[in-house]
Amino acid sequence: EAAFYDYNILTGLETTLCVSQRPPFNLPWPHPTNGYYRVQARATNDPQQVIPSNPAIIAVRPANDDIANSMVLQGTNAAWTADFSAATRVKSDPKVAKIFHDDFDGSTLWYTWTAPADGAVTITCSNWTIGMAVYTGKAGALKTVMTPTYDYQDRPGQFQAKAGVTYQILLSDRYPASAPSHGDLSLSLQ
Repeated sequence: EAAFYDYNILTGLETTLCVSQRPPFNLPWPHPTNGYYRVQARATNDPQQVIPSNPAIIAVRPANDDIANSMVLQGTNAAWTADFSAATRVKSDPKVAKIFHDDFDGSTLWYTWTAPADGAVTITCSNWTIGMAVYTGKAGALKTVMTPTYDYQDRPGQFQAKAGVTYQILLSDRYPASAPSHGDLSLSLQ
Protein backbone atom coordinates (compact mmCIF):
# COMPACT_ATOMS: atom_id res chain seq x y z
CA GLU A 1 0.00 0.00 0.00
CA ALA A 2 1.19 3.55 -0.75
CA ALA A 3 -0.30 6.82 0.43
CA PHE A 4 0.48 10.19 -1.16
CA TYR A 5 0.48 13.40 0.87
CA ASP A 6 0.88 17.07 0.16
CA TYR A 7 2.12 19.45 2.82
CA ASN A 8 1.38 23.13 2.16
CA ILE A 9 4.55 24.87 3.31
CA LEU A 10 2.83 28.27 3.65
CA THR A 11 -0.16 27.09 5.71
CA GLY A 12 1.41 24.11 7.49
CA LEU A 13 -1.47 21.80 6.48
CA GLU A 14 -0.98 18.23 5.30
CA THR A 15 -3.56 16.50 3.11
CA THR A 16 -3.85 12.89 2.02
CA LEU A 17 -4.11 12.91 -1.76
CA CYS A 18 -4.79 9.21 -2.33
CA VAL A 19 -4.09 5.70 -1.12
CA SER A 20 -3.25 2.91 -3.59
CA GLN A 21 -3.33 -0.75 -2.66
CA ARG A 22 -0.96 -2.03 -5.35
CA PRO A 23 1.30 -0.83 -8.19
CA PRO A 24 1.22 1.01 -10.45
CA PHE A 25 0.89 3.93 -8.06
CA ASN A 26 -0.68 7.03 -9.59
CA LEU A 27 -1.02 10.43 -7.99
CA PRO A 28 -4.21 12.35 -8.80
CA TRP A 29 -3.87 15.96 -7.65
CA PRO A 30 -6.90 17.85 -8.95
CA HIS A 31 -6.86 21.65 -8.77
CA PRO A 32 -4.23 22.44 -6.13
CA THR A 33 -4.39 26.01 -4.85
CA ASN A 34 -1.49 28.45 -5.23
CA GLY A 35 1.37 27.71 -2.87
CA TYR A 36 4.49 25.71 -2.15
CA TYR A 37 4.00 22.01 -1.47
CA ARG A 38 6.09 19.12 -0.27
CA VAL A 39 4.65 16.00 -1.93
CA GLN A 40 5.64 12.61 -0.58
CA ALA A 41 4.65 8.95 -0.88
CA ARG A 42 4.69 6.69 2.16
CA ALA A 43 4.63 2.97 1.44
CA THR A 44 3.73 0.32 3.98
CA ASN A 45 5.37 -3.07 3.49
CA ASP A 46 4.31 -6.51 4.77
CA PRO A 47 5.77 -6.14 8.25
CA GLN A 48 3.81 -2.84 8.44
CA GLN A 49 6.86 -0.61 8.24
CA VAL A 50 6.24 2.85 6.75
CA ILE A 51 8.88 3.78 4.18
CA PRO A 52 8.72 7.44 3.06
CA SER A 53 9.92 8.59 -0.35
CA ASN A 54 12.15 11.60 -0.81
CA PRO A 55 9.83 14.61 -0.83
CA ALA A 56 9.35 16.64 -4.00
CA ILE A 57 8.94 20.41 -3.60
CA ILE A 58 6.39 21.82 -6.03
CA ALA A 59 5.43 25.47 -6.53
CA VAL A 60 1.92 26.05 -7.85
CA ARG A 61 2.07 29.61 -9.14
CA PRO A 62 -0.88 31.87 -9.95
CA ALA A 63 -1.76 31.76 -13.65
CA ASN A 64 -1.41 35.57 -13.88
CA ASP A 65 2.07 35.66 -12.34
CA ASP A 66 3.40 37.65 -15.32
CA ILE A 67 2.02 40.20 -17.78
CA ALA A 68 1.97 37.70 -20.66
CA ASN A 69 -0.66 35.66 -18.79
CA SER A 70 -2.79 38.47 -17.36
CA MET A 71 -6.18 37.49 -15.99
CA VAL A 72 -8.94 39.13 -18.05
CA LEU A 73 -11.52 41.29 -16.24
CA GLN A 74 -14.74 42.24 -18.04
CA GLY A 75 -17.62 44.66 -17.75
CA THR A 76 -18.27 47.93 -15.94
CA ASN A 77 -17.98 46.22 -12.54
CA ALA A 78 -15.55 43.45 -11.68
CA ALA A 79 -14.68 41.80 -8.37
CA TRP A 80 -11.95 39.28 -7.68
CA THR A 81 -9.64 37.96 -4.99
CA ALA A 82 -5.88 38.33 -5.38
CA ASP A 83 -3.87 35.47 -3.90
CA PHE A 84 -0.11 36.04 -3.92
CA SER A 85 0.75 32.52 -2.67
CA ALA A 86 3.80 31.33 -4.66
CA ALA A 87 3.64 34.42 -6.90
CA THR A 88 6.96 35.84 -8.12
CA ARG A 89 8.28 39.16 -9.36
CA VAL A 90 9.73 39.59 -12.84
CA LYS A 91 12.73 41.97 -12.96
CA SER A 92 10.97 44.16 -15.53
CA ASP A 93 7.84 44.62 -13.32
CA PRO A 94 7.60 48.25 -12.21
CA LYS A 95 7.55 49.19 -8.53
CA VAL A 96 3.98 49.87 -7.53
CA ALA A 97 3.85 52.09 -4.45
CA LYS A 98 5.80 53.36 -1.49
CA ILE A 99 4.65 53.89 2.09
CA PHE A 100 7.12 55.99 4.04
CA HIS A 101 10.38 54.11 3.34
CA ASP A 102 8.73 50.80 2.43
CA ASP A 103 8.55 49.75 -1.23
CA PHE A 104 5.80 47.52 -2.61
CA ASP A 105 8.26 45.43 -4.57
CA GLY A 106 7.16 41.95 -3.54
CA SER A 107 5.50 39.50 -5.86
CA THR A 108 3.17 40.70 -8.60
CA LEU A 109 -0.09 39.72 -10.26
CA TRP A 110 -1.35 41.08 -13.59
CA TYR A 111 -4.90 41.75 -14.85
CA THR A 112 -6.14 43.08 -18.19
CA TRP A 113 -9.34 45.10 -18.60
CA THR A 114 -10.72 46.74 -21.75
CA ALA A 115 -12.99 49.69 -21.02
CA PRO A 116 -16.50 49.18 -22.45
CA ALA A 117 -17.17 52.97 -22.25
CA ASP A 118 -15.57 56.28 -21.30
CA GLY A 119 -15.68 57.17 -17.62
CA ALA A 120 -14.05 57.34 -14.21
CA VAL A 121 -12.70 54.05 -12.88
CA THR A 122 -12.24 53.26 -9.21
CA ILE A 123 -10.20 50.29 -7.99
CA THR A 124 -10.42 49.30 -4.33
CA CYS A 125 -8.66 46.63 -2.31
CA SER A 126 -9.50 45.17 1.10
CA ASN A 127 -5.83 44.81 2.04
CA TRP A 128 -3.62 47.89 2.39
CA THR A 129 -0.50 45.74 1.96
CA ILE A 130 -1.33 45.37 -1.74
CA GLY A 131 -0.21 48.19 -4.03
CA MET A 132 -2.00 48.92 -7.32
CA ALA A 133 -0.98 50.58 -10.60
CA VAL A 134 -2.58 50.82 -14.06
CA TYR A 135 -0.82 51.02 -17.41
CA THR A 136 -1.50 50.93 -21.13
CA GLY A 137 0.82 49.23 -23.58
CA LYS A 138 2.72 45.97 -23.60
CA ALA A 139 5.52 44.50 -21.47
CA GLY A 140 8.65 46.62 -21.84
CA ALA A 141 6.68 49.63 -23.12
CA LEU A 142 4.17 50.42 -20.37
CA LYS A 143 2.74 53.91 -19.95
CA THR A 144 1.47 54.84 -16.48
CA VAL A 145 -2.26 55.68 -16.37
CA MET A 146 -2.88 55.49 -12.63
CA THR A 147 -0.11 56.62 -10.35
CA PRO A 148 0.98 53.70 -8.25
CA THR A 149 -1.05 53.67 -5.08
CA TYR A 150 -2.18 51.55 -2.17
CA ASP A 151 -5.62 51.46 -0.61
CA TYR A 152 -4.50 52.73 2.80
CA GLN A 153 -7.24 54.35 4.90
CA ASP A 154 -9.83 53.77 2.18
CA ARG A 155 -8.09 55.77 -0.55
CA PRO A 156 -8.88 53.82 -3.73
CA GLY A 157 -7.02 54.13 -7.00
CA GLN A 158 -8.76 56.17 -9.72
CA PHE A 159 -8.21 56.95 -13.40
CA GLN A 160 -10.14 58.08 -16.49
CA ALA A 161 -10.85 55.30 -18.99
CA LYS A 162 -11.48 55.58 -22.71
CA ALA A 163 -13.80 53.13 -24.47
CA GLY A 164 -11.96 50.31 -26.27
CA VAL A 165 -8.62 50.95 -24.58
CA THR A 166 -7.00 47.96 -22.86
CA TYR A 167 -5.51 48.60 -19.42
CA GLN A 168 -2.89 46.51 -17.62
CA ILE A 169 -3.55 46.41 -13.87
CA LEU A 170 -0.56 45.49 -11.73
CA LEU A 171 -0.89 44.42 -8.10
CA SER A 172 2.14 44.00 -5.88
CA ASP A 173 2.33 42.78 -2.33
CA ARG A 174 4.46 44.41 0.29
CA TYR A 175 5.69 41.29 2.00
CA PRO A 176 8.05 38.52 0.87
CA ALA A 177 6.78 35.14 -0.30
CA SER A 178 6.99 33.69 3.22
CA ALA A 179 3.98 35.84 4.21
CA PRO A 180 1.89 36.19 1.03
CA SER A 181 -0.93 38.70 0.82
CA HIS A 182 -4.55 38.07 -0.07
CA GLY A 183 -7.09 40.75 -0.89
CA ASP A 184 -10.55 41.32 -2.30
CA LEU A 185 -10.53 43.84 -5.12
CA SER A 186 -13.18 45.60 -7.15
CA LEU A 187 -13.17 47.75 -10.26
CA SER A 188 -16.08 50.01 -11.17
CA LEU A 189 -16.61 52.28 -14.16
CA GLN A 190 -18.90 55.26 -13.61
